[in-house]
Amino acid sequence: MLITKVELKNIKNHTEASFSFQPGVVAICGPNGSGKTTILEAIAWALFDHLDYKRDDFLKRGTKRGQVVISFLSNLDGREYVVTRDTAGGYFVYDPVTKTRLVEQKNQVVPWLEQHIGVEPGSDLSALFKTTIGVPQGTFTWDFTLSPTNRKNVFDQILKVGEYRLASDSLRGTLKVIDGRVTEVEKQAAEAEGELKAWDETSRQHDELTRQLTASRDEFANAESARDRARQESESFAAIRREVEATAGAIERLRVRLNLKKDALTTAREAADHAREAARIVETARNGYENYIEAVARLNELEKSRQTRDALRARAEAFERELFETISRLTRSKDRLGDVAEAKRVLAGLEPLVIGQEEIETRIARLREDRGASQGLHLSLASIDRELERLRLRYSELSRQSEKAQALRQKAERYDELETARNRVDEKIKNFDLAMAGFNLRKEKLDGLRKENDRIWSELKRFQVEVDRLKPLATIAAGLPEMEALRQAESDRLSRLRAEVARDDEMIAALESGGICPLLTERCLNLKPDESLDERFKSGLDARKQEIKALDHRLDRMAEDILRGREAAAEISKLPHLLPEIERNAGLIESHRVQIETVEKEIASMEDMSGDTSDKLRSERREIDAALREARDAQRVLHQAEGMQGEIDQIRNEGESKRAERDDLDARIKALGDIEAQLAEAEASLRSLDDPRSRARACQQTIAKEVEWRREVEVAEVDRDNIQSRLESCRAELQAWLSLDADLSVAVRAREDNERDYHAFIAHEKIAGAVTAREQEAADLAREMDEIDRALQESLTRLNDLEGSYDSEAHLRAQTDSEKWRERATQLVAQIAHTEQQLELLKSRLDYLESVRTRLRELLGEIEKTRRLRDVADFIRDILHKAAPFITESYLYSISHEANQLYREITGRHDVSLQWTRDYEILLEEEGRERPFISLSGGEQMAAALSVRLALLKELSEVNLAFFDEPTTNMDEERRRNLAQQIGRIKDFQQLFVISHDDSFEGYTDQIVMLDGATASDRLEPEKKLSHE
Repeated sequence: MLITKVELKNIKNHTEASFSFQPGVVAICGPNGSGKTTILEAIAWALFDHLDYKRDDFLKRGTKRGQVVISFLSNLDGREYVVTRDTAGGYFVYDPVTKTRLVEQKNQVVPWLEQHIGVEPGSDLSALFKTTIGVPQGTFTWDFTLSPTNRKNVFDQILKVGEYRLASDSLRGTLKVIDGRVTEVEKQAAEAEGELKAWDETSRQHDELTRQLTASRDEFANAESARDRARQESESFAAIRREVEATAGAIERLRVRLNLKKDALTTAREAADHAREAARIVETARNGYENYIEAVARLNELEKSRQTRDALRARAEAFERELFETISRLTRSKDRLGDVAEAKRVLAGLEPLVIGQEEIETRIARLREDRGASQGLHLSLASIDRELERLRLRYSELSRQSEKAQALRQKAERYDELETARNRVDEKIKNFDLAMAGFNLRKEKLDGLRKENDRIWSELKRFQVEVDRLKPLATIAAGLPEMEALRQAESDRLSRLRAEVARDDEMIAALESGGICPLLTERCLNLKPDESLDERFKSGLDARKQEIKALDHRLDRMAEDILRGREAAAEISKLPHLLPEIERNAGLIESHRVQIETVEKEIASMEDMSGDTSDKLRSERREIDAALREARDAQRVLHQAEGMQGEIDQIRNEGESKRAERDDLDARIKALGDIEAQLAEAEASLRSLDDPRSRARACQQTIAKEVEWRREVEVAEVDRDNIQSRLESCRAELQAWLSLDADLSVAVRAREDNERDYHAFIAHEKIAGAVTAREQEAADLAREMDEIDRALQESLTRLNDLEGSYDSEAHLRAQTDSEKWRERATQLVAQIAHTEQQLELLKSRLDYLESVRTRLRELLGEIEKTRRLRDVADFIRDILHKAAPFITESYLYSISHEANQLYREITGRHDVSLQWTRDYEILLEEEGRERPFISLSGGEQMAAALSVRLALLKELSEVNLAFFDEPTTNMDEERRRNLAQQIGRIKDFQQLFVISHDDSFEGYTDQIVMLDGATASDRLEPEKKLSHE
């Protein structure tokens, strides 16, 4: 893949930044803290889901959300995609061509990245980045300096060596599952064979019920025909009876209507008389009604006058209230003018006191300023005293450290000698560990061979016991076809006998008496004298029933023999599988015996190795390490002591300056004197005056309102006169309405005198207008009564005719016959339904038994298939168990070969060979001499580690991208330049990122990105520009 652009927003010290990258070697340079490693961390987080610390620490301080946007060219299709991830949980891949989001959420984005980066599905992208693609700063060579055991833990995980062992172990569970499945299927097959015993009896019952169902259906058809005839006759009589009842009901309804019409006629005539009386009352009350209307109209006019008078009264009352309020306001304003005169008198007496107050306050302000200055001088004096004490303590400490450093000089000078001794001891320990590792591996192999041999012996014995058990069953299984044929013949004979018995039973049931043949319906000529058909049939029937009973008993025994034969056949089907297994296990035992003897000889030859040697070497190594730590600490202390003398001189000069400053401050404090006493005296004098200025200010505020209050008095007097004038005018207008109440009383009396006539007129006016309508209604009702009476006579004549044609006894007989045949049909329907239900159950049972038979065949096939599957799984487990060392060795060979080529390409030295050994140690062979990694120079170690890590990346994935974070750490100028030149020679990778805080890589890279903490510049190296164009 090729990263083309990185954009950061609120990520660590980057507020908003964008970086574009070219193919080849890209150097990201800048001072410490400028954000170089942040770019690498952003790429690791967005593309490889790797972040070494909390997400909140990755966010710029003071912000709530950060974002990383990475543009790259895919290894899969060569197209450009954009990956965006933010600290709030957003994570998606964007296609700039189609302008769509391809995937979102981490569980979708990570598998998509695995595919387009070029690693196997399910790989741990974070671990791959940390150990191979982007090794953290300062740890590039660390993994290769570890002990063999620790190296194995690191690189076994990268090479996935343990996955083969885990896969082999996981197949144990698979084998157990397969064995359990075989047992379960064999149990199911035995159960199926047991269920199939009921097949013959179920089939016989099914045939018998089929015959019964046919007879019941025929009888049901006859019963339905007889029921329909009786029902038709009954329905004919029922129709006549319904017509009789309908006619009788109509007659009764006509009689009811006639009575109702009579009552209605009487009511209509009474209503007409009532209407004529109402007309007379209306005419009598007409004059009173008209007088009442005139009185109501007069009252309405007087009511309007009353409302006008009441409005004038309300205005007069409002004027009275307003006059009272105006007089009150005038009184208050005059009282305030008296307060003004009093304030003028008090103000004249306060003027001398105000002048004295201002003089005292001026003096207090000056004293407070002097007090503040005094307090500041005291604080400065205390600060200088603390600083002098700190300088004195620091001077004493530096003097002691300088003396201590000189005492450690002899230990520091032994560092190089001890380093050489440690390398020599490490070489001895490594050789001894290699030998012991070989010894332990052989012991582990021997234990494994013995355990496997014991397992195979146990399995072989189990197989042999099973073969011995199965051999006697072969004789039983051989007679199975003959037994099944015999059983089939006996079953056929039994079926024929049962058919004959059923036929004879039917014949006997059909004989009533007299020896009449049920087939020819005449006397049988084959009967002997005094012999009946019943006796002739029963004599043969008893013999056949005895024979059927004997056959049933014999068939049961034969079914048990056949079941045992089938079980034996199923069991001996295991023999073809067991015999090859016995031969194979015998061969494996012989092979393991030879291997065990070989390994035992190898172990015997190595048993003279002593553990004391390892303990002595490691003890010596610990002693040297302790001495090295002391020498290293002594060197560090000496180096620190060299810079202490300058600090001692600086402390001495600073102390003299501080003492002079302290003397000056002490003199200034004494010159100020006792300020607190003077300030307390002035404040007491001020309190004794009781704040005359505030009192004078209150008097002045009162005097300032004199003009306003005098104007209020004048306005109130004018308002009072105007209100009194309007009140008198309103009272004059009210005089015109003095007789209004008397006029209202006269109109009310007139309305009350005529109110009775008015209500009588209103109550009878409507009824009086209906005289004509009510007289017409009475005439109509009389005519309708005549019509109903004629219809009643006609219905009575029709009823007499119908009653003569209805026979109740014949109707009852038809109903009884219909009910009898209906009940019989119902019984037959229930009987047929029950028979059909039983038949359906038997059919379901037969279908089920047929499915059991099919399942039995499938189970027997599955048993054979599962056993073959177990053999395959066992074979695969054995292969996986043995394959891990060979695959590891193959990986090591190809990686070592590739690393050797890369090392020669990086260093330009083709006379040196690099080898990555089985215990993951890097060895350099030069002029026939091997040099271990620990003895290489810093530049050689970096180049060798770089070669191996790049080879790992090429062999284990299709990723042609790598990151180097500060690879020149702890190197001098010459080594930094050499490493930069070596990295610049790498050609097999599409893009390499190098992060550095110095300018070592200028001239050796294809692109340099410079960071200064605030901005970034981007430039291509001059000699590389042409190749990119």
